[in-house]
Amino acid sequence: MQHLILLHGALGCRNDFKRLLERLPAEIHTFAPNFPGHGKTPFESGFSIASFADYVIGEMDRMRIPSANFFGYSMGGYVALWLAVHHPQRVERVITLGTKLHWDEQNAAREVSRLNPQKMQEKIPAFCAQLAQKHGESAWEDVVRKTAGLMSALGSGEALVNTHWKRIQCAVNLCRGSADQMVSAEECLAVQTQISNCKYTELEGVPHPLEQVEIEKLLACLNS
Repeated sequence: MQHLILLHGALGCRNDFKRLLERLPAEIHTFAPNFPGHGKTPFESGFSIASFADYVIGEMDRMRIPSANFFGYSMGGYVALWLAVHHPQRVERVITLGTKLHWDEQNAAREVSRLNPQKMQEKIPAFCAQLAQKHGESAWEDVVRKTAGLMSALGSGEALVNTHWKRIQCAVNLCRGSADQMVSAEECLAVQTQISNCKYTELEGVPHPLEQVEIEKLLACLNS
């Protein structure tokens, strides 16, 4: 049976894939985990791309999944690529959507500046209410702060670089919406040239937020 693992984005949870899960064929064994600390899943040691990747491997072992195809949205795509670098035998194929691939101190600081719980409550209270529903009333602010720390770490040297990209041997499809304001076509194309079996797919008019992506275009990503 074919295995497909869906990995959610930063501040997200497995329920973000509800529309997609409802449309996938029954013969595909699909698994969509919550990363630790997300979706009311308990925190474990570490809150980083590496620790999330280790968690996924542990879940694969628990479910006796030897290897799988991965579809990762935003941060989830970065985790999937990390797995392709560090656990190549467990990864058959990676499809990403809206995954930021280039991290340095400047762009990390820009993303972190948006992750202040107090300012978020003042400016985007409806979104904060959604986060509280996803992660818990007493947990969502901690998820936001820890995510800011994760992004700072990527900007300070924990990010994947060209020597990592060159190690990826599985097929990769880097998908990006043309209206995505967080991820640039240039950074995707730069990484595409470093991975031996990689293509870049641009989705016309698609923005970054997953909930704003038409379900047919999500399915097209998986089938591309």
